[in-house]
Amino acid sequence: MQSSSRKLLVVLIGLLVLGFVLYRSSGMIHLGDFSGAKLLHAVRHANPFLLILSILAIYACYALRALRWKVFQRNLGPSRFGPIYTMTLAGFAAVFLLGRAGEPVRPLLLSRKEKLPIADLFGIYALERLFDLASAAVIAAIGLLLFQSRGHAGRHRRQAGNRCEDHRLVAFSLASPVRLSF
Repeated sequence: MQSSSRKLLVVLIGLLVLGFVLYRSSGMIHLGDFSGAKLLHAVRHANPFLLILSILAIYACYALRALRWKVFQRNLGPSRFGPIYTMTLAGFAAVFLLGRAGEPVRPLLLSRKEKLPIADLFGIYALERLFDLASAAVIAAIGLLLFQSRGHAGRHRRQAGNRCEDHRLVAFSLASPVRLSF
């Protein structure tokens, strides 16, 4: 089979699978509560300064993730920030479009662009996920330490016994990333 007919066959099979998935999932989307007028009202009354600030913050976070990847990758060879940042954006676009199936796109693209072994970049990917997990645990622990629950009026839910249990939970949350790093 020639390469052009093979590509055509792969595209046709992909379109058939996509059509089948769309057909099977058509009943899962319920737009009965959606109102275009409410959406338009929300967009018109949005603060443009806050929207621009949030977009800048999102791209700054992508830049921090690219810097972290560059630090992890420094033992594999020289790397530049520009390609890593570009592939980080492409990887998150793939996650947006494909869901979790798009996760391996960034290591694959970086492997092709930087001419590095795929296995090494998937190791960096796994390391990055561990750091994400540790960061989430630290944020959760800080949230448990800083924010107190507010019970219903007339109830006193926070007692000495509950505080002791809360401190054990915080200690466990703080100790989890430490166990993951060893």
